[in-house]
Amino acid sequence: MEVTKIIGADICRDGGSYSFSFESADKSWYEFFVKIKGIGSKEYYEPTIYREGYNDGELVQKLTWSEANEFLQPIKYENPRFKELMILVGNSGKNT
Repeated sequence: MEVTKIIGADICRDGGSYSFSFESADKSWYEFFVKIKGIGSKEYYEPTIYREGYNDGELVQKLTWSEANEFLQPIKYENPRFKELMILVGNSGKNT
């Protein structure tokens, strides 16, 4: 999946899940989502990609940590939350 436009990256109010939203070549918007395992946890579930977002959208792909890292590596986006997400994915879902 090719990222053609970045919409944003943020941390969610659910206790710390991460979200990276983007458009792809098909002009749909997607959310790369990494869900926290629980409030106060320092561990996360493996990443997923949803069309139209995690809350109301359609699950498109489940990723391993390695696949998620490969997906994010070519993306150039200067955003503090995106940098945190990159570190989290690089640490296989462990927030140190």
